[in-house]
Amino acid sequence: MGGVRLVAGLFGHTVRKRSFGEFIFTERIYPPAYTTPPHAHELPLFCAVLEGGYEEHHQGKTRHCTSSTMLFHAAGEEHLERFDDAGGRSLIIEAAPSWFEKVCEDLPICMRTVAVDGGLARLAGSRLYEEFLAGDAVSPLVIEGLLLQLTADFFRILDREPRAPRWLALVTELLEARYREAFSLSAIGREVGAHPVHVAQVFRRFHGCTIGEYVRRMRVDFACRELAATDAPLAQIAAESGFADQSHFARTFRSVTGMSPSRYRFSSRSSAAASS
Repeated sequence: MGGVRLVAGLFGHTVRKRSFGEFIFTERIYPPAYTTPPHAHELPLFCAVLEGGYEEHHQGKTRHCTSSTMLFHAAGEEHLERFDDAGGRSLIIEAAPSWFEKVCEDLPICMRTVAVDGGLARLAGSRLYEEFLAGDAVSPLVIEGLLLQLTADFFRILDREPRAPRWLALVTELLEARYREAFSLSAIGREVGAHPVHVAQVFRRFHGCTIGEYVRRMRVDFACRELAATDAPLAQIAAESGFADQSHFARTFRSVTGMSPSRYRFSSRSSAAASS
């Protein structure tokens, strides 16, 4: 998994937890302005946002999740969450890999991280929460039916997505390999054999942000990992992340995360200690 932090548990604090056959339900709360470190989960999971809201950053995209949002997270896909000032509460449903693999074995495309606001998917999320609270002998059957419905709904969303040009993957690989360097849009266009303006337009369409914003987030995500895992000085992390100087690093980090680098270091370590 490279530098991805693979976690078996969940961030935040557990309100209640129950198992239903191949599924583990956990109701979690998250404090105001809480930010998770970049991480990936060992198990595929569904998430119904119950209260509050947060920004989720995944593969360069930013999605604002509210109490109308229902998500699916594929195992091993890195992401991070930044909660609003009110914090949040969510229902997390972890699925046994054997169940998920059996359900998806005949699908023509791979299931990956996806979200939807409102509609039948969110209604299914509300019903899952009701079953979680009530929990009787019939609940496992109802739960599996609802999760099958959600999987089908998410698959249809993914199947309708427009196909990206092949060179877009090369752009993403280039940015991920060299995000700490300074290079121009023209240079990227030459690397992949496409006009720079077209590269910028297509990248924004599929990633939901500009190339500059994507690079900035990758630099901040790298800095988050270093702050959480090392005692390196801020000036050193700023330089290794690709920022011009420590003050530029601090300004950018605060604009993206809502807190200073030193505050993030303290917060991430406190959260890790509390969840261990």
